[in-house]
Amino acid sequence: MEVAKPIATKPPDKPTEDWPKFGTLEFKKLALERGGKWLASRGRDAASLVAAWDITGEDSLLEEAAEKFPNDPRVCMAMIARYGVKESMPWIDRLIAAEPLNPEGFYLKAAAFKALKDNAAALEAIRTAVTMKGERDSHITDRIMTVREAALASGAGIRDAAQLALMAPFTHTPIHSALNGMMVIPAELKAAVAAGDQDRIHDLAGLGLAAAERINHHSTILNELVSSTLEKGVLSQLPPDTAIGEAGTDVAERMRQADARRASLMELMQQSEEIASLHESAPDSVIAEYTDRHILHGERAAMQWLLEQAPAK
Repeated sequence: MEVAKPIATKPPDKPTEDWPKFGTLEFKKLALERGGKWLASRGRDAASLVAAWDITGEDSLLEEAAEKFPNDPRVCMAMIARYGVKESMPWIDRLIAAEPLNPEGFYLKAAAFKALKDNAAALEAIRTAVTMKGERDSHITDRIMTVREAALASGAGIRDAAQLALMAPFTHTPIHSALNGMMVIPAELKAAVAAGDQDRIHDLAGLGLAAAERINHHSTILNELVSSTLEKGVLSQLPPDTAIGEAGTDVAERMRQADARRASLMELMQQSEEIASLHESAPDSVIAEYTDRHILHGERAAMQWLLEQAPAK
């Protein structure tokens, strides 16, 4: 699979202009008009068709990608986003077959089974995902970079291209659904506690904490939020003095650590208005670097860096 490469953020040779607001009919019309030449230059490959769909929401572009490249993981992810996990099991299975070492497909499968009210199958899918050695990859980074390439090639300025690169792909991604599937674990754990089934309590608690750890990377704030919610949901079902993890650590101590991490996350999220204001007022070069940092280091690191660029008060 060809992966998009980082590109220089210099403006195109021809003058640029501000684009209409993303998601409006005026924006879609302009993006379709301007993007045709870029699509042709890419040979209308899988990455470019998905990026064009991310930007415009024009379903015929995604349908073309699905017909030509049905086994491309980016196409599979986009199709799952379009139809929702409950209706997308064939596309989830294609994703798993295309990337047998990527746990993302099994997290999506868990979400699909949860939506179908098959909690046992959802738990087995999570168990498979947690034990896989590969890194979880939703291909959102590839899509961010390709959208920015498309926007710059279509005449957008550095600022518009950088902002669109982060906005458009997240509008069309099933990441939220994949993470939502994790919430089957606290629900089943609660039932096990009520039944006094110690073996099942031990099994589900271990699975839940392992899943929380696997998804707790800083690529998006949503990952961290779901990880924190899952971890606290599991720990809250266990006696505080239960030994867990490293020697000398019990549930009460683990909960204190979880609370500290969540407090840090909430503090950053509470600065969202300031971050949005900086997005509006910061120079183009800062917005471009923010996107680069999001790609390279994740959303939290990019947000913290942007806050550091605020003028001293």
